[in-house]
Amino acid sequence: MKIFNRILEGLLWGLIFFIPFSTAGVVICLYLAVFVWVIKRVTLGVGEYKIATSKKLKKFFLCFRLSPNILNRPIYILAIIHLVSCLLNSDVRLELQDVLGKLYSYLFVFFLVLEVIFQYNPNSLDQVKIRKRVLNRILGVFLFSITLIVLDGWFQYITGRDFLRGYLNTGRLQASFKSSNDFAAWIIIILPVLVFSSSVKFKRISQRLIRIIKIFCFILAISAIALLGNTFSRGAWIGSLISLGFVGISGFMYREKRLRLFVILGSILISSLVVLGVSSNKPIRERLSTLQKGVHIDEVRKLLWEEAFMIIKDYPILGTGPNTYLSVVPQYKIADKNYLYYPHNSFLHMAAEVGLLGLWAFLWVMWRFFRQGIKISKKQGNILLLGLMAGVLAFLIHSFFDTNLYSLQLVVLFWFVLGLGVSMFSLDSRGNS
Repeated sequence: MKIFNRILEGLLWGLIFFIPFSTAGVVICLYLAVFVWVIKRVTLGVGEYKIATSKKLKKFFLCFRLSPNILNRPIYILAIIHLVSCLLNSDVRLELQDVLGKLYSYLFVFFLVLEVIFQYNPNSLDQVKIRKRVLNRILGVFLFSITLIVLDGWFQYITGRDFLRGYLNTGRLQASFKSSNDFAAWIIIILPVLVFSSSVKFKRISQRLIRIIKIFCFILAISAIALLGNTFSRGAWIGSLISLGFVGISGFMYREKRLRLFVILGSILISSLVVLGVSSNKPIRERLSTLQKGVHIDEVRKLLWEEAFMIIKDYPILGTGPNTYLSVVPQYKIADKNYLYYPHNSFLHMAAEVGLLGLWAFLWVMWRFFRQGIKISKKQGNILLLGLMAGVLAFLIHSFFDTNLYSLQLVVLFWFVLGLGVSMFSLDSRGNS
């Protein structure tokens, strides 16, 4: 089991590392992790089958139970709704490949994080413990990946080309991502994590190294803010500022005065830096001046949303089926009929494909995550968990204006951060790891 756990941890490292610049690397690590996980659970099941004196098959299959956590039930329902929506539509074979190959793989990222971090017996699901050293290593790899992409973004800004994929600077920074909006979505989900990582009190690490890590994270955060402005992504700016406002308001829930002041003043400081970074740059300031137009008067986006609403009206419960939007939308075209576009609203997109029932299940997952996260963060004083929640919130707000939940790189990052946040629910008080 130790060997299997180390292999899974290594594959999770690879997945974290490849997320920003290699979809092939992500897919390879993900599918290898699924394979190793199955072999691990079969091995456990065979062991339980051999020693069991009764109900041998039950003991065997119980070993395939996933990591216990508060999000399991809504995630299972979300997965079932996608499957039912697929089976009730015409091209079942194509849609089934999409459900199994995409959605279930993304959900597996969430459970892979918990599989690596948690220590428990799947046959009994009792005495769940967190492997704190493993969590530290995962956070370290995540920090390394963040550092690499921030450097890549600055390299593209200075030289005009990023050093990972060779993408040119066309006026809006995108680093190693396929678009500037994707890069902006990546920044806003990691920015609060960097800012509030200073609250973590790592064990078995020298105080000098801890101080260096905290200063380094703050420098990375400032650098990321500057890059965020140069993505010219208005939806990301909105998401980032709202999420920081959420952090500031949440700061009032902490009873300890020092902790409360740190969170509130930290959110105000970073919000001010975001605003300052935008207003001090003329091209960014001109982009910001079109914010109202981009949100309220943009006729193309308005028409795309109307198309999605018409699809939802005709298929309200279970939608048209996963991955069918582009094949269905030609019947509802009111925008440019020569081009097929997604609605650039992940929630309308989801409701169109898997119905209002599927959207409800997804929002249920988010509701449980935030409700439990706020409760645990208040109890533990875990500000890093608050930062993870803020990153997820910023990502979801940006998803209202873009296709974040349908981009492989971003949706894998989203479920990884969600799994990381859920693992924090089991940390000791004060968020020590």
